[in-house]
Amino acid sequence: MGTPNLPPDNSESHALLIAALSYAKAGWRVFPLTPGQKQPPLVPDWPNLATTDERQIRTWWADHPRANIGIATGAASNLFVLDVDGPQGERSLAARFSDLPPTREVKTPRPGRHLYFCDPPPDVASSVGKLGPRLDTRVNGGYVVAPPSVVNGNAYTWTNPDASLRRVPPALLPSPVTQPTAISEGQRNSKLFHLASRLRGIGLGDEALREAIKAENQRCDPPLPEEELEETIFRSVLRYPEGAPAPTSTLAITAFADIEPEVVRWLWPKVIPYGKLTLLIGDPGQGKSFLTVDLAARVSVGGTLPDGSTVDAADVLLVFCEDGAGDTVKPRLKAAGADERRVHEVTVTGRDGAPRLLVVPDDLPPLQVVIEKTGARLVVLDPISAFLGEKVDSWKDDQVRRALVPISHLAEATGAAIVAILHLNKKSSANAVHRAMGSVAFTGVARSVFMAGPHPEDKELELRDQRKVFAPVKMNLTQAPRSRVFRIVEAEGVARVLWEDETRHSAEDVLTSQMGVQATPEGALETALQFLRETLAGGPRPAKEIFDLAKGQEISDVTLRRAADRGVIKRQEKDVTGKRCWTWALSDVKENF
Repeated sequence: MGTPNLPPDNSESHALLIAALSYAKAGWRVFPLTPGQKQPPLVPDWPNLATTDERQIRTWWADHPRANIGIATGAASNLFVLDVDGPQGERSLAARFSDLPPTREVKTPRPGRHLYFCDPPPDVASSVGKLGPRLDTRVNGGYVVAPPSVVNGNAYTWTNPDASLRRVPPALLPSPVTQPTAISEGQRNSKLFHLASRLRGIGLGDEALREAIKAENQRCDPPLPEEELEETIFRSVLRYPEGAPAPTSTLAITAFADIEPEVVRWLWPKVIPYGKLTLLIGDPGQGKSFLTVDLAARVSVGGTLPDGSTVDAADVLLVFCEDGAGDTVKPRLKAAGADERRVHEVTVTGRDGAPRLLVVPDDLPPLQVVIEKTGARLVVLDPISAFLGEKVDSWKDDQVRRALVPISHLAEATGAAIVAILHLNKKSSANAVHRAMGSVAFTGVARSVFMAGPHPEDKELELRDQRKVFAPVKMNLTQAPRSRVFRIVEAEGVARVLWEDETRHSAEDVLTSQMGVQATPEGALETALQFLRETLAGGPRPAKEIFDLAKGQEISDVTLRRAADRGVIKRQEKDVTGKRCWTWALSDVKENF
């Protein structure tokens, strides 16, 4: 395939059509994108319909003369494109690939650059962040926006239209050897300081410590300058005697004038952000697991999302404990059209060789290794409450935050979107933020929270005929999108999600509708019983502590005593931390549960 003979940037009429035809003539398969946007494509099945056919291209641009141009990359056009995204992408490029050969290059509006190469291997897939922070690749399953397309009023332009395409350098291709994980810019000071503290604590001398930290600094992206190592690491740690415990933390200040602005990146625009924790809440049977399977399938094949936007093909990790992998999840993935080679179940084996549940935050470091090894862009935890471990009281804000914040850090470090599922509590409240099971910290830590629930207009229908609503609960990163309707449909004995149009019904509408049918005094009592079962699962606790925790969950003293009087609690006076007090514990009367 050749290099297109491009029109000058100042072409007046039909500039987009002329460019699209020139790309097609060079053998690059093109298709139209929404005017003024990078997505969604105006051709839903663009991976198969992108073309070099002049008649089809003229038809498309006759119908949409202002359509932006998409070029299918990979084997379709014999193209490998490196997306260098903004200043951080430039730093990653300089630190890791400073000797790339000059090739055709596009200036993007973000600002950033697209470096075009030819002759990629046939089995290389697109990737996001695997080569370094803000370094993405567009190969099989991907596409790029081509000049003179315009996004947000700014045009894509060729910076060297006469340059030849170079063969993709081996350094940009996946290596069979697993490389050590780089330390991202935001973690450099912390990780180097803690390592230096540990080395000092085991007796390492000044020079040996300096050499060790300088070697570790080469894993940073980019490495810290030597003067900064001296100021922030060595000056603090080396003043402690060899073998003495060094401090466990360090503080630093950075003026916001020195902080690079970053644009939020979305797996699903305005719904699921990359590098953040998203929470999906709802009662059992409302399709939460079906929704994550549907999303996993779309990500695995690089499909179209329910709002018409698209997602690059990528691997997905599923961590679940309530459904069977072979008899439930696999058939659902197949029914949803997933590429099963790119969707992986994550299981955990303990030191004794026995399988066990993943524990947060203890198992997050090995989970990070798996994310980075597979390049997964979506991780699902279903349900998150099952993975918190015995040390975390799901009703205590501080303990929940200490468990969830490391998940947020994991998302940020890997750039993956992490979606956690959580059931609703039994409160009689239409405030969806307070309806997630356990502490309000669950919805507080997540940056994006959505709810799945029954459609308010379908209460009188049979359960199998009822529609459901996927509604925003809390958005920290953007304006909330409209709610969307979906159904669970069955074909050949396997159920899957069928998406429908947007709806005006909010999460509060769904909850209000539910309470109109279910709200009774027993609802509050059931909440209290559930609270006692979970809070006392680990053993007896002081009664005063139980009442204090219940108040934080809007459970009144009267309702809590009513629940206790159901026979599920036994009261005993015991010594607790040297003081005599009344304690509550779960009774042995199992039938009361």
